[in-house]
Amino acid sequence: MRVRDPVHGDIVIDPAAKSILATKAMQRLRGIKQLGLTHLVYPGCVHTRFDHSLGTYHMAKRLYQSSVDSSCCEELAAVSCAALLHDASHMPFGHTLEEEFGLFGHHDCGERVSKVLHDEEVKDALARHGLYDVVAKVLLDSLPQSHRYLTDIVKSTIDADVLDYLRRDAYFAGLVHNYDDRLLDGFTVVDGRLVYRLIHKGLDRPDARSELVHLLRLRYYLTERLYYHHAKISASVMLAKIVEKTGLGEAHLVGLTDELLLEECRQHAIQRSDHGLLALLEALKWRRLYKRAFVHAADKALFTLWQNRGSFEAQVAQKAGLNPIDVGIYCGPEGVLKEASVTVLTRRGSMPLSHSENGGTSDLAEQYGRLSRFYVFAPADKVEPVRMAVEEILDRKSEYRKDLTSL
Repeated sequence: MRVRDPVHGDIVIDPAAKSILATKAMQRLRGIKQLGLTHLVYPGCVHTRFDHSLGTYHMAKRLYQSSVDSSCCEELAAVSCAALLHDASHMPFGHTLEEEFGLFGHHDCGERVSKVLHDEEVKDALARHGLYDVVAKVLLDSLPQSHRYLTDIVKSTIDADVLDYLRRDAYFAGLVHNYDDRLLDGFTVVDGRLVYRLIHKGLDRPDARSELVHLLRLRYYLTERLYYHHAKISASVMLAKIVEKTGLGEAHLVGLTDELLLEECRQHAIQRSDHGLLALLEALKWRRLYKRAFVHAADKALFTLWQNRGSFEAQVAQKAGLNPIDVGIYCGPEGVLKEASVTVLTRRGSMPLSHSENGGTSDLAEQYGRLSRFYVFAPADKVEPVRMAVEEILDRKSEYRKDLTSL
C-alpha cells in the first residue's frame, strides 16, 4: 500500500502499519490539527496529527536504515509502527493545553501511552504481526541499554518526529525552508544509543556540523514565525480560558477531536447559561482575537505572575472594571533550545552538541532567550483600560518603572 504525501512523496505502508492505521485511535487524529490554532494566522496550517504520524513513520524507517548497520526486519517494523503511534495519545490542542498552559499532563507520559497500547484495536493490530511487546517497550522507554536507539529514533532531541514536523510545518505555512537529506547519513548507533557523527575516519566533519546547526536554525525560525506568533498566542490564551471554565477532564479530552472539544465547551456554556463563555467561544470561532494590551520582555518575576495567572488576571480585571474573562496573560517560551542537547560523536567521544568544540549553538541560545515575552491580552475595545491597569500594577515594582512597553 502506498500513500501520496505532499511532503515526502510516496510513503510505503507495511502490513502492520496498515492494520494500525485502520484503528479508531489513529483515525481520530484526522480531526486534530498538528499546529492547533496556528491556521488562524497561517491559513495553510490545517495539516493534522494523522498526516504528521504518517510522516514520522516514514522518517523513522529512513532514520533506522541510515543509522543501524545490521538492520533487522522485525526491528524496522517495530520502530516504524511505534513512530506511527507516537501521537495517538494526543488530545485536541495538546501543545497549548498541556505544555504552554500546563492544564493537563503531557501526551507521552506513561499512563497516556499505556492507555493507547491497551486499546483493543491497537493491541490486536500489533499482536497479529508479533510486534506488540517491542512496540510497547519502544514507546514506554523500557528497552535494554543495548537497544535504546530504537526509542531514540522515535523520541529524543532530534528524532523522526522532529525530522517530519520541521518540514511539514514549514511546507504548510508556506515558508521556504528545509534541511538536506544528507543529514540522515550522519546518524549512527554507539553503545546502544543514537548519536550524530561529527567525525569520519578520525577527522572532524565541518559539513556534518553545519547540517546539524542548519536544522537547529530551522527549528528556531519556525519557533519565531509560527509557534510563538503573537496572534496564535492570543488564540491559545482564549482557548485555554474556555477549557479552564468548562472544567473538562483529561480522561475525557483524549478521546475528542478539535471540533468535538469546542462543541462540548459550547454545550457546557449553554447548559449553564454562561454568556461570557459563549461570547468567548463565538469570538474564537469568528477570529475576533484578543489584542495585545501589554508586552514586556519576560523575566523571573513575570514568569511567577504567569504561574499565578488566575489571580493576576482577576486583579487586572478588577482595576479595569472588567470581567476576568476579558483579561488573558501569557509568558514564554522559556528560551530553551533542547535540540542542542543532541548527542554527537566527536574526537573526544560522545557529548551534547552544545558542549562540543565550535558547537555553533551559543548564538541560537541567545536568540531563544530573546523570544520570551510577557503578554496581557484583552478584547479590542477593552485594550486601553487593561493596559492602564497592568502598568499601574507593575509600576509598583521598581524593575518595570523604566522599561514598560505596550503595543
